[in-house]
Amino acid sequence: MKSRLTKRARRDLERITAWWLREVGTPPREMLEDLRSKLHMLERVPDAGIAYASSGGRTVYHALPPRAS
Repeated sequence: MKSRLTKRARRDLERITAWWLREVGTPPREMLEDLRSKLHMLERVPDAGIAYASSGGRTVYHALPPRAS
């Protein structure tokens, strides 16, 4: 199964990355690596995510990152 980000997720990722670059000055490497890892996991084991919705006859799964403390 191939994974992809929704338009909303891409916009959120762009907004978060822009904020991170402004505030920290370096790319958010750990966050991006965690996202890549989760997408790879969902490609291999889609049921590891939470069934969220249906789009175009396909089930949409999501795996949220842990909340920052």
